[in-house]
Amino acid sequence: NSLIPLEAEEETNTNTDTNTQTEIPKTTKPTVDLFVMSHCPYGTQAEKGIIPALELLGDNIDFNLRFVYYAMHPSAGEVEEQVAQYCIQKEQGDKLIPYLKCFLEEGDGESCLTEVKIDKTKLNKCISATDKEFQISENKDDKTKWLSGNYPLFNIDKQLNEMYNIGGSPTLVINGVQVSSARSPAAYLDSICQAFSDGSVPEECGEPLSTASYSAGFGYTAGTSTTAQC
Repeated sequence: NSLIPLEAEEETNTNTDTNTQTEIPKTTKPTVDLFVMSHCPYGTQAEKGIIPALELLGDNIDFNLRFVYYAMHPSAGEVEEQVAQYCIQKEQGDKLIPYLKCFLEEGDGESCLTEVKIDKTKLNKCISATDKEFQISENKDDKTKWLSGNYPLFNIDKQLNEMYNIGGSPTLVINGVQVSSARSPAAYLDSICQAFSDGSVPEECGEPLSTASYSAGFGYTAGTSTTAQC
C-alpha cells in the first residue's frame, strides 16, 4: 500500500486567517518545533510565515527547525539541504534565521552560505559526521529502504516524528502538542503566544504582524492561507 502525498489536499479555508483551537500547555518559555521538508512548497510557505514571529519573540521562546522523517523532493537536493540546515542550527545557530530568509527567496543554498558568512569548514565537518550518524547517504542510495518505494528516509528527527505522530510538511508542535495554525505571521504569533503561562506573556505578543500569508514555494509573493501539506 503506497503512501499518498498530501500535495493535492483540498484547501479547507482559503480566505480566513483563524487558528483551530487546540489546548496548548502553557510554559514561561514555550518550545516551538516546526517540522518541514526543505523543498516542500507548503513547508517553505510556513517558514516564511513563522520567521517574523520568531524574530519578534527572540529569546522568549525555544525554536527548533525539525525535519519530517522522509524526503519527497530528493532530486531537488532536499536531503543534502536538510543536513546543511540541521548543522547550521546545531553549530552556528545565530545564522539559521538569516540563512533561511535567504534560502527561501530562490532555494539557492550555496550562495546563501556565502551571503550569511557560514563557516563552511565547520559546516562540512558537521555534515560528514551527521551523514554517518543518521545513515543519510546510505538511506538515499538504497532505494529498497525508501518509504513506499518513493521517498528516502531522513532519520535526524525520527524519534520526535514518532513521538508527535508527524505525517507531513509543515507540522507545528508547540510545547509538545500539534497545533493547527494559519500560515500568516500574525497567525503564527497568536498560536505561539497562547503557549505562555499567565504573567509571562511578553509585550511582543501584542505587536501587529501581517495577516497575509506568503505564497507556497520559494519567493516572497503574497499567497493564500492554505492547509495543504507535502
